[in-house]
Amino acid sequence: FGDCAANENNQYYLPGQPNICANLLDVNQVNEDDKPLYWGILWGLFLAFRLSALALLRKKATKFY
Repeated sequence: FGDCAANENNQYYLPGQPNICANLLDVNQVNEDDKPLYWGILWGLFLAFRLSALALLRKKATKFY
């Protein structure tokens, strides 16, 4: 995700135009060094939703029989 922050080395850079991608990263205070933390949060959310769905489906299945 850090490739878009480079000024002249990416395909989306237009001379004389603001670098929208770099501005987006700056506004959201994204730090490229925290990439493992962001992946960990993403995996944590995925697991939380999957496990809660599994628990809910199991509860409904046991109530059905």
